[in-house]
Amino acid sequence: MRRHPAHGLKWGWEDGVFLSAITELHRVTGDPAIADYLRAYLEHHRAQGFAIEVSDDCPPITAAVYLGGYDTMVGDLNRYIDSEALRTPDGLLNHNGVLTLIPPSAWLDSLFMVGWPLLRQAEWGGRSDALAFYGEQFRGFMAVLQHESGLLKHADEHWVNAQDDGVFWARGNAWVTAAGSDYLRLLRNRDQVDEVATAAFKKQILALLERQDDSGLWWNLLSHPGELYRETSASALIAFGLARAWRYGVLGDEVLEPLQRALRGIQNKIERRDDGVFVTGISGPTMAGTKATYAQVPLREDISFGVGAVILALIEGAGMTE
Repeated sequence: MRRHPAHGLKWGWEDGVFLSAITELHRVTGDPAIADYLRAYLEHHRAQGFAIEVSDDCPPITAAVYLGGYDTMVGDLNRYIDSEALRTPDGLLNHNGVLTLIPPSAWLDSLFMVGWPLLRQAEWGGRSDALAFYGEQFRGFMAVLQHESGLLKHADEHWVNAQDDGVFWARGNAWVTAAGSDYLRLLRNRDQVDEVATAAFKKQILALLERQDDSGLWWNLLSHPGELYRETSASALIAFGLARAWRYGVLGDEVLEPLQRALRGIQNKIERRDDGVFVTGISGPTMAGTKATYAQVPLREDISFGVGAVILALIEGAGMTE
């Protein structure tokens, strides 16, 4: 927060994931400086103007839902979801939102980018309709994107760029793990069950656990361990999903040992330096494509969404039994 003042953060998914994470940090700490930071960000963009035109524009609204008092901003999100974003032939939210130059397509990322502000409305605003809609979308995304292995491809068949069969991107899968665990948690808290979503989620978890590296992390391409690099943000989102699903009874004790290894691996990617604490080993923004597409994305550090993912993992993993 000291290195990146709120007014310097952009509107979009990268900084929006960080903001979503620190809503959780505020929830567990009550630190007023975090609430002030969130409010400063929202006030800056409310004054400057912002647009919600694609899924990646949605995550900052999580902060607006959390703080309250930003009904117009939240209404912009809901209007985008309800009437503006295009749908694929399968009825799924178009990752590219209102854009008409390319056919609508479903990407894994949307389950988190649109999902978190929707799920927060369900949790904090009592919107059962938001939870039901998300469940429909989650089941639909899993139906078209999940491979028999349990892993999910990045985008559906309607995406215009080529994708290689059998190539599975870690952070894309991790968005699903993180959002899916939260969806199933909210259902559990309402004494509800989504058997289709639960089965698909558990199938993915089993595939992820089978591919965890000895370091506790996951390789950027789950389908090609030992190639490219181990990636911090995906590993952190997976750890968050494991911890949240265990806490609420979605997953059993079999995930505790892999979770602890993941948390240790994530902590090893945090470096303390004279000028602060830095999260390392974060893959940059990534387009759905071929194996070569993923190989071209370099590792970076101190990227907001990677820091946010690590915050989520460390909060949810805090105090977990060995």
